[in-house]
Amino acid sequence: GHGTAVHRPVGTAATVEAMSAPDLPPVDPHAPGPFALADHERTAAIVQQAGFDSIRITPFDFAMQLGDGPDALAQAVEFYLKIGPLAAALAAGDRDAEMARRLLGEALAPLAGRDAVVFNAATWLVSARRP
Repeated sequence: GHGTAVHRPVGTAATVEAMSAPDLPPVDPHAPGPFALADHERTAAIVQQAGFDSIRITPFDFAMQLGDGPDALAQAVEFYLKIGPLAAALAAGDRDAEMARRLLGEALAPLAGRDAVVFNAATWLVSARRP
């Protein structure tokens, strides 16, 4: 079968979330979002329940780029405002968007180069076979 990728909550993405909103309550690890399939065993069980076998789940670490050009930092901030626990808190009205934008900018600034924000990311590569 062909592989698909899902995120693991490690590395910079999780760190930026924690730095920009340290007072957010713990997130249900199975809630919809970029880290919903972080648990290896849960991911394998979902694939198996979908009727697949010969499941292989391999970690894949890589450099992820957010933004492009001179406004890359602002683009990266907007990306983070749309995903994950912080985005959920903003949508629920539990956070001030401008404060979140400022804190995200501060957390991401050390990762910003001239034309991009680059950070360590991690995902799973999942392959399986339908019998």
